[in-house]
Formats: sequence, structure tokens, C-alpha cells
Amino acid sequence: MKIGIVGGKGKLGGMVYDTIQKSGETLEGIVIESTKELVDTANMVDAYIDCTTANAFVQNYDAYLKIRKPLVIATTGFSDTQLSDIAQLSKIIPIIKSANFSIGAYKYLKIIQYAANMLGDEFRIGIIERHHEHKKDRPSGTAKEMMRLINEVKPNGIINVESIRLFDIVGQHELYFYGLGGETIEICHRIFDRQSFASGVITAANWISTRENGFYSMDDMLK
Repeated sequence: MKIGIVGGKGKLGGMVYDTIQKSGETLEGIVIESTKELVDTANMVDAYIDCTTANAFVQNYDAYLKIRKPLVIATTGFSDTQLSDIAQLSKIIPIIKSANFSIGAYKYLKIIQYAANMLGDEFRIGIIERHHEHKKDRPSGTAKEMMRLINEVKPNGIINVESIRLFDIVGQHELYFYGLGGETIEICHRIFDRQSFASGVITAANWISTRENGFYSMDDMLK
């Protein structure tokens, strides 16, 4: 299977490429750094992984529409309009998108939703997310997903969010439940190596390559 890695020279894209090359499996990674390369590799690639930015993805949108190959979107920072455009694209090609392809992060999101549902309204809720200084979107895609999941079980709750961009922090998400009487419950997920992202993204590429057209999530892949 040949996987096109769009943005293959970035932090995540480079890790995905290195992981594929070292896997010893029947996988081959092809680094793609421009829309022209994206179109030129259409007949060589079985599935694409987009590791760019929201703006770069938009620039490549028409190319994906033309190529019509399975797609993994490992990019965050999309506007509501851009997400709507992606949903339209998924009617033509199979797409899996996640704010975080780490399996541990996926389980973490399930845990925090359970905790939010279990605790009463007397607990105030706060999120602190920390990432490297080059990450542009804030709050992070994972923090937004945390908020969405908590709002599903506490639709009237107020969630305070703080974003920190510092050094080369790969990814940290901390959820705080602050209760009456000064007690706090903290649930944290930290990633120290992008390998966890890369492995999850490659698993997603293998999975989406056999799906029908549609807009898929980690829930679909791991259920």
C-alpha cells in the first residue's frame, strides 16, 4: 500500500514517513509538499494523509476532489465553513478526521465525558492545554473536542479554557473539576513523543482505504 503524506516534511508528517519506512510492512510513504505533487501522484497512491494546516488543506481541496482517493485528515484549526466543505467532500471520497489520532487520547476523551456526566453541577470545569510554540490554533483541536463532549452531558455548563504555547511540548491536556470546599479532581493526558500520533494516523490510513464514501471518526474506526 502506498500512502501519500501531504506535508511530509513537517513535525507530524516527517514522523509518519519515518514510521512507515521503518515498519517493515508492505507500506510505502511518498512525501508531498505541493498541490502539483498531490495531483501528479494520484495514480501512484492508495490513500492520502494530510498533515498540513487548515489553510493549506483548503488550497488542496480541489485536488482532493479531482483525485478521489481515501483521505486521513490529521489537521486542526478548521472553521465551521471549512468543516462543512469537508463533509461535502466526504460524499465523494472516504474521509476520517480526528483532532488527535493517539489511541490514548481517544480513551482519555471517553474518560472525561464519563467523569463530567458523573459529577454534579456544583463542580466548575476548566481545561489547560499545552503545545509547542509553533502550533497556531488555540484552543487545540483536542481541547475543542473535550468541550464538545462535556457539553453533550452538561449543555448549560461553563468551561474555562487556557492555551499555552511553549518550547517543544508535544501535547498536554488537563481537565479540572473544581468543587465546593476547595477540592479538585484532575484528569490529565500527556504525550511526550509524536510516535503515538504517527502510529494512529497510519492505522487510520489502512482502515479508511477499505471504506465506502463517508465522513468517519475515531469512534467508527475503534468501535
